[in-house]
Amino acid sequence: RSTMLEWFGAHEHARRQLQEGEPAAFVTLDQLVPLAVYAAVLFLLRLSVKRVNQTEVMLVERFGKFQKILKPGIHFIIPFIEAPRHIHWRHLVIPPGMPSTTVKLMTVLKDRVDTREHVLDFAKQTVITKDTVAISINALAYFVIRDPRLAVYQIQNLPYAIELLVQSTLRNLLAKITLDDAFSSREQINAEMLQHVAKDAQRWGVEITRVEVVEI
Repeated sequence: RSTMLEWFGAHEHARRQLQEGEPAAFVTLDQLVPLAVYAAVLFLLRLSVKRVNQTEVMLVERFGKFQKILKPGIHFIIPFIEAPRHIHWRHLVIPPGMPSTTVKLMTVLKDRVDTREHVLDFAKQTVITKDTVAISINALAYFVIRDPRLAVYQIQNLPYAIELLVQSTLRNLLAKITLDDAFSSREQINAEMLQHVAKDAQRWGVEITRVEVVEI
């Protein structure tokens, strides 16, 4: 700190000398070296100290290979050898207050995994019932990441994979029932969808807690 104050004092003195027309003294190497060391220490501390908030975890890799999971708290990693795994997830969502036919591409890019319950609101899809009637239907899926390692390494794009899984399961179920049954047996459809998708999603380290048909 004292070295930085001396450097700023010398800089201010040189500026005043230039304004008064006097020759300015240049910063010496002895003054630059401590300042460079101080900046390097701050840079290394920023790389090595990681703060993980509540309801989050961080996956750390060593030389590109999974090493450990950091839970909420303050942690230290080895700079340039260990680094957080960055997650890039993309999926389609319906903006709040917009029609179900309006979708928006949501991009998630961060170095932490949220362990809270997530909700995916899918856009409408057209399915064919058993009595060959085309209907538009959309659904919601609630899920919790139980194993962050599997959620990141086992599947490339977790939200999009869950979306496709729910939509394909819903399409297969509605193809076995008539239009009247689709309107009258919504609770049964939800229960059967949850039974199918929950089992398939376990291999991704995900627990799907609820699947619900929102609109037919």
